Amino acid sequence: MALPPRLVTWLVLLAAAAVVFPACAPERHGNSDDDGSGDDDAADDDGSGDDDASDDDASGDDDASDDDASDDDASDDDASGDDDTFPPAEDTHGGISLAWFAGDYGFEYEAMTAGAVFYDLVDYDPEAGAPDELDPYEGLDDCALWRFTDPGTGGGTTVYRSAGTVRIETIDWVVELDPQHSGSVISYSSDLSGAGLDPPWGDPVLFEAEGDDVPGFSLDPPGSFPEPIEVTQPDLSYEAPLVRDDVRFRWSGSSGQPLTLGVGASNGAGTVSWSLWCRVEDDGDFTVPGELMAELPAGGSASVYVQRGAFEYVEISPDYWIYLVASASVYGYLILD
Repeated sequence: MALPPRLVTWLVLLAAAAVVFPACAPERHGNSDDDGSGDDDAADDDGSGDDDASDDDASGDDDASDDDASDDDASDDDASGDDDTFPPAEDTHGGISLAWFAGDYGFEYEAMTAGAVFYDLVDYDPEAGAPDELDPYEGLDDCALWRFTDPGTGGGTTVYRSAGTVRIETIDWVVELDPQHSGSVISYSSDLSGAGLDPPWGDPVLFEAEGDDVPGFSLDPPGSFPEPIEVTQPDLSYEAPLVRDDVRFRWSGSSGQPLTLGVGASNGAGTVSWSLWCRVEDDGDFTVPGELMAELPAGGSASVYVQRGAFEYVEISPDYWIYLVASASVYGYLILD
């Protein structure tokens, strides 16, 4: 499945900022769970436990129709049966994240941050600055590889927007983020570790915004904040060698959400960069194919990450989607051998 160029660019930027991409099984949520059932509509109309009007196609999924007989969502966009659905770039307007990350950058580093950004795309051209897709993403337990020779911004203009005060609530703490203005850029960020807050391991998270240019919302990502993760292979020590061959990743724990592996690299002049991105079962073991690693420049630095977490796109008003991220990541700064 080919990812939209603008989406690829934002995913790479998210990874670089430690707000790492996330799962490829987005779901839509409403703004309230009116009857306590977890489905966010008013009633359990047919007594089936799904709380919509009917089981229209007798499949047990109770959506309007089983369009392709395999995945029971609005459409199986790429006929692969994996239900990876990305909204059009022009309908995506930013998002909000809660991220814990740790890494060895010559010194051990650990932090938890919250952040958000909201925007409109004006005169967007999906082909302008698009990266070269060297290998497409084809579903779970697969990797994609892109090469960038310019910023890949998709042309046009990014107009930043305010959602008013953004609020993140867990069982143990609540934080409120106000929009920060820097020239034409509006963003939200907070160093939660610096504020003495602990990661909400395994607990639910609620994201809210009072609304401004962006419609207000009250949403929770799927599942809960992830459990911590420890990478045992490869060696993620500072400037450790990373082979340009099959690379086996092994890590602790597991979850019901897919896990993301990523490798970012650039040439010595910094004029060309590569992003290798894999979405895999969180079962503790995956090997990145050597033919993809061999595309990366020998002797160059590599930023490697392993990310566990919940990610989804949510449509908060017609044709207006945002992403929600709750993630735990481990990073390494390695040298391609």
